[in-house]
Amino acid sequence: RKFTRFISCATALILFGAMAAFGQIPPEQEVVVIEPGTGTIESTINADTLDGGVRANATRIYELQAGGLYTMTSPILFGGSNDETSTLIIVGQEGDKKPFVLSSPEDNGDMFTNRITGSLKVKNVYWPTMATNGTGNVLFRLQGKDQRLELEDFIHENQVR
Repeated sequence: RKFTRFISCATALILFGAMAAFGQIPPEQEVVVIEPGTGTIESTINADTLDGGVRANATRIYELQAGGLYTMTSPILFGGSNDETSTLIIVGQEGDKKPFVLSSPEDNGDMFTNRITGSLKVKNVYWPTMATNGTGNVLFRLQGKDQRLELEDFIHENQVR
């Protein structure tokens, strides 16, 4: 189990490093398919900015693979004081099973909250609000002016041990 977690973390670091080394996703690219794995959602979304923290494409769609298992180890940090008008759009590909997103905080810490400055749209995703270690928190916190929250075919749950 520790070896598998190590491999997953190493893969996420390599993906994040490759994105940093080779630059941004081209701003004109409308859809970015995120590979299943550990750390791939937050590293892809958090790194997709221009200088000053402005989104590279304010309406880019981040697509999760049907039936894919995603494990987040840190929060999504979307938008900022210089950019309150972007919309984070996360869509699961259609298929037999929805993409499944788990949270597993680093060092077995408390569940984190994804901070969105702007609007949020999530479609066709299964995303529990409880972490794998039994801690729970608000899944998304929207900040800014004139935010809009759209959830379509979105399943989440919060269980207490």
